[in-house]
Amino acid sequence: MLELRAVTKHFGKDVRAVDGVTLSLGQGVVGLIGHSGAGKSTLMGMIATLARPSSSSQILFDGVDIVRKPDAIRRWRQASPGAGAPSRFLRQRCID
Repeated sequence: MLELRAVTKHFGKDVRAVDGVTLSLGQGVVGLIGHSGAGKSTLMGMIATLARPSSSSQILFDGVDIVRKPDAIRRWRQASPGAGAPSRFLRQRCID
């Protein structure tokens, strides 16, 4: 269902938040743990298509590369109750 291939994210020249993550996940509950600054939120942001990987990484959802075609996972997220933040929360803006 979800496959990550050599996913990497750099911030500037010196900070590598995610470094070559490769994994495959099927259906079920998965936990992502690590110390502060380990890149957990950055990795989840890339899976949610809120951020793009720095390299020629692949993030496949049901065989579709969501780095190149992010609507594949966005449609699933909107249609799947409990699959993440409802789309109305993703579209909110802060107004001062």
